[in-house]
Amino acid sequence: MEVTNVVPQEASPTVKTQYYLERLVSESPNPSTSNKKSQYTYWFTLSYLWTGWFFNCHKEFPGLYENATKAGVDNETLVLARELHENATLLMLKAWRVENFKDVKEALWKYSLFKRGIPQLWMIRKAFLLERRACEILERALQAL
Repeated sequence: MEVTNVVPQEASPTVKTQYYLERLVSESPNPSTSNKKSQYTYWFTLSYLWTGWFFNCHKEFPGLYENATKAGVDNETLVLARELHENATLLMLKAWRVENFKDVKEALWKYSLFKRGIPQLWMIRKAFLLERRACEILERALQAL
């Protein structure tokens, strides 16, 4: 597979994930040398995966929230899910040092990750976990009805 710096924008998330995982494996560092490029590739791949998963959950949240509201899920559950969603959103933006998701997507899809500096990987992961938790809370509440 020839590795290029750009994945086609129209590629599915699965194809993009596969591309970056193959790239990660093909550029594995040599244990005897310190390869800075490979370290960045690991960093980018993890950033890409967790941010992509975050966006999947983030896209799913409004529909789940609306369904839960219509179904009569208690306010305490709705408030908790909404707080987790908002905290995850703020944390993701802070991790990427941006003010909107358009800039995050540009950094990912156009492989311009380091123009703004290296994102805070731990924040990206935490944002994904919070967003996933918000969706899980709503899904469980809907199943319990």
